[in-house]
Amino acid sequence: MTSILKVSTIQNTAGAAPTAADLGLNVAGSVIQAVNVTANAVSISAASPTTIVTTNITTQANSKLYIAFSSDLNSDTAGAWKYNQVFLDNVLQTGNISSTATASFQSCVSLVHLSSAVTAGTHTVKITGHSGGGTSTYAEAGLNGNSLVVMEIAG
Repeated sequence: MTSILKVSTIQNTAGAAPTAADLGLNVAGSVIQAVNVTANAVSISAASPTTIVTTNITTQANSKLYIAFSSDLNSDTAGAWKYNQVFLDNVLQTGNISSTATASFQSCVSLVHLSSAVTAGTHTVKITGHSGGGTSTYAEAGLNGNSLVVMEIAG
């Protein structure tokens, strides 16, 4: 026996569109949305953080944010360190230090971070870099630019 149910609208008892939880579905750990941003090359010669790429994402309460950044990096100074950082709503989340053995050496920079649960609302994710000497250019090769992916993960 085959049955077909056709409806134009489903509402919860309050008259609003139901959430997955209203329907008895467990979606914890599932990707709700993804934002992908690519920025052009950025040159940094300052010892203070300089923004490489930034984006906003509007989330549900208790979601987590999976943040992934990648870029190529070229420094004009051998041995000069580069400090790369992830900020969420202007709060430092994580960072790494990279260094080039020789000048004009192309290297890869990647940062990955999973946030703790966030509140409902719009959140700003920012990637910064600063230099311990010389000038560094992120996305100098121009292949994929400075790539930032932010995924909202259901809590």
